[in-house]
Amino acid sequence: MVHMRNWTLDTTKASSSTPSSALSSESQRRPERHAMQIGDLISDTARQAIDSDFHSLMQEDGYRTFNSLPSANRYLPMIVECYNSMFYSQGRRPRSCPGPLKCKIPPLPGVRCSIAERTYMRFAINWRTRLYLPVDSGRFKVRPNGCTL
Repeated sequence: MVHMRNWTLDTTKASSSTPSSALSSESQRRPERHAMQIGDLISDTARQAIDSDFHSLMQEDGYRTFNSLPSANRYLPMIVECYNSMFYSQGRRPRSCPGPLKCKIPPLPGVRCSIAERTYMRFAINWRTRLYLPVDSGRFKVRPNGCTL
């Protein structure tokens, strides 16, 4: 089972032509099992476009929006605990893909949760490929006791 938990945004890429002195000290210390970097999956051009879009958003109204977001993180500690128990419990041998969707998150009274909901219809393009297209404009459901996964 592929388990890519320890990704970083280190853009240093080692190659046989790169002398070890040119690598960052973090790259030299990183264990081989964590050698894959986000740059191995997303091109430099795509990363630069994402960064540029983010900076453009921040120059518009996005900065005020981000500053008004709550700073308390209510869900992450529960998801991390669940995830760790799935992957790191002694003797754990998952038969299906473990992940946050299998975590039970308790209700959080007073935490409003907005969930986007849309109906899709499945179309077969060929025997291997299915295409899902929206059949409505979608709606938001607001829950007063937090979100569930």
